[in-house]
Amino acid sequence: MPADEDLRSGARIASGRSSASASVPLAATHFNPARCSNAASPDAQLRRRALRHGRLFLAGDAAISCADGGEGLNLAASDVHYLVEALDLYYRSKDESGLAGYSDQALTRVWKAQRFSWWMTSMLHVLGGEAGRFEDRIRLAELEYVLSSPAALTTLAENYVGLPF
Repeated sequence: MPADEDLRSGARIASGRSSASASVPLAATHFNPARCSNAASPDAQLRRRALRHGRLFLAGDAAISCADGGEGLNLAASDVHYLVEALDLYYRSKDESGLAGYSDQALTRVWKAQRFSWWMTSMLHVLGGEAGRFEDRIRLAELEYVLSSPAALTTLAENYVGLPF
């Protein structure tokens, strides 16, 4: 079980009886990027802790359980890509810089995917019940802009298929 400091940093432990219908395995650790604003610890420490603990490196669904918008596979592939590059650098030249930067590099892409999911959700869905006239107008104006702007459509397409890594 992680130290209390790790739990405050955004990790949480799901525990209990395991069954065939359980969606969360016994003692699975989940990272919640929304909790990265924890003022008790510097943001950089929180992000490093998220995907690495000593010699243990996490990637894909083991690393980030809150990816939405269908980005899970793209994020998992980029995690593995970054980790393979870091491990290759380490084993070929004993250079630990890739391993030291892995979590920051991977989570930078995760946050971009989270931003895109938030943007699409806020543009396409009314959240929290009935929105006010202002929110409805803003959402409609954003959607109309995206549909009429080649630059906005390019941004949407690039993010939708997954950012380059």
